[in-house]
Amino acid sequence: MVSTMQRDLAAKEAENKEILDSKKKWQEAKNLLRFEKDTLLREMELLRQTMQKRKEQELQELQAECNVRIEQLKQRHDRAIMKSDQDYETAMNQLRDMLESERRATSHAKNELIELKMTLERTEDELKEAQQKLNKETDELRETSRRASNAMADLSSLMEQSLVSIRKESLVPPRRR
Repeated sequence: MVSTMQRDLAAKEAENKEILDSKKKWQEAKNLLRFEKDTLLREMELLRQTMQKRKEQELQELQAECNVRIEQLKQRHDRAIMKSDQDYETAMNQLRDMLESERRATSHAKNELIELKMTLERTEDELKEAQQKLNKETDELRETSRRASNAMADLSSLMEQSLVSIRKESLVPPRRR
């Protein structure tokens, strides 16, 4: 009995030892799994952080690239506006110069027209005066020829003088003032 008990006890102790060994192995496996789980969680967190940093860096690079492109487009746009403004200013200056030139030419033409009209009026007045003078001289010559037949020679002489005078006046161009 004692030996059966000792055997039972030894069997129980062996079973307990086996259970304890099994428990230790399970505990070690559990600890190993927990360690692997923690390691995986840390690695996942590191990967997440790395991905987040990479994503932020890519976003910053894209934003910087976009900012550079925007700045280039702004500069191109500003240059285009400046060129357009310069072209507009140049065109306006050319138009102003052309308008001023046309005004001067028109004014000059008007002044010349006025001068020519005045010269024409003076010439017409001089022509009328010469015609009146000629008519007066002709009347005087006729009157003189009627009075005396012997004055024919004088009349002829006066007519020659008148004709010479008229020819000289018609050959002399009118004076411009």
